Amino acid sequence: MKLPGNGPLRGHIFALVTVLIWGMTFAASQIMVGYLDPYWFIVLRFALAWFLLFLLSPKPLKPMAWKRERWVVLCGILGITLYYILQNIALLNSTASNTGILGSTSPIFTALWLCIFSRKVKLRPLFFLGFGLCMAGVVAISGGGGGGVHLLGDSIALAAALCWGLYCVFVVNTEGLGYTALQMTRKILFWGVLLCLPFALLLGDITTIRAFATEGFRIWGAFLYVVLGSSMLCYVFWGKATTLLGSVTTSLYMYLMPVFTVIGSAVIVHDPVTPFTFLGIAAILLGVGLSQRGSVPLESAQETAEAVPEAPEK
Repeated sequence: MKLPGNGPLRGHIFALVTVLIWGMTFAASQIMVGYLDPYWFIVLRFALAWFLLFLLSPKPLKPMAWKRERWVVLCGILGITLYYILQNIALLNSTASNTGILGSTSPIFTALWLCIFSRKVKLRPLFFLGFGLCMAGVVAISGGGGGGVHLLGDSIALAAALCWGLYCVFVVNTEGLGYTALQMTRKILFWGVLLCLPFALLLGDITTIRAFATEGFRIWGAFLYVVLGSSMLCYVFWGKATTLLGSVTTSLYMYLMPVFTVIGSAVIVHDPVTPFTFLGIAAILLGVGLSQRGSVPLESAQETAEAVPEAPEK
């Protein structure tokens, strides 16, 4: 998709549209996991998204040498399989707004992973102050929300954010492999679905698919929203934004997701909104901002790519 403006401007537009769609997705996903097994929901959701992307770009995508393909496999595991399994389980044990708000902590984990995988990233004291503020916000949201305490679900939501932070680091390594953003999204979705199938077969309830097929417009509308918007467009847009802006700058847009999540969850699934909700959001956003200033400077896409181990040549 070609947008007007220079490269960085297009990157900001892609990132903004992505977090807007994703913010509303938590409410739609919570509706879905109430009717469809959470594991099979992932398989159906991303298998259909993969098929639609295949129709848009039917070119066969052959496997690369393992030293190059492994980056795509890692992205499929982290950004699809593990992230969405954890997110769906969190939605079953917490509110949609809590799950989405806690997901906005992922930039901190992106910085942590960059520190681990790159010698160019240092964590200064300001980072740890920001991390502490984020955790205070997590406590405010988890323990002070009108929907009650959701310690298990909120802890799982944090684990999902950790996976997404690592995905944001490794997805940069899929650049320069000879594929367009759409084609690379296809490959990531393929591995994500393939690696989720064992979980669905062993832990899932396939009989819920038949019951889901008979549901009405509200349920099918939610399903199509997460397939067409969150599962198909967003992965293409996020990949483009990461390419144009770099993983750290792109991840900053996760700041906005709590706002969209709270609005969508309150309107769609009637999640409670309390003063603790806004207090937690403020603490998390301030904490993430401080942690970014205390870890890595905002970088260009090229500098960010250089800060991450490059994909080896064939």
